[in-house]
Amino acid sequence: MRNTLIASCNTTAGELILKSGGKAIQMNSDVNKTTLGELKVVKCESKTIPSFSEYIKSGFKISLVGAIDFTYSNGTASNPTSLHYVNSTGKSSN
Repeated sequence: MRNTLIASCNTTAGELILKSGGKAIQMNSDVNKTTLGELKVVKCESKTIPSFSEYIKSGFKISLVGAIDFTYSNGTASNPTSLHYVNSTGKSSN
């Protein structure tokens, strides 16, 4: 099934709130700009989404998990270009 755009409307959150309660917003054709229908806004709500720092300040706890990728795609530990290379002194090059 192929989706075809029939009409569209440009609006703002403020206009959606003002039109809430069944008032109409015009929907126009993208081709010839004629009015094809109406978008009736029955209900419009907005919610404030807290920022990350607000979550932390309110007492939310964060867990952190770390992982090391020792797969062969990173190269062998004996190869100087490998992410896991260890030189003869036993120290990592990274």
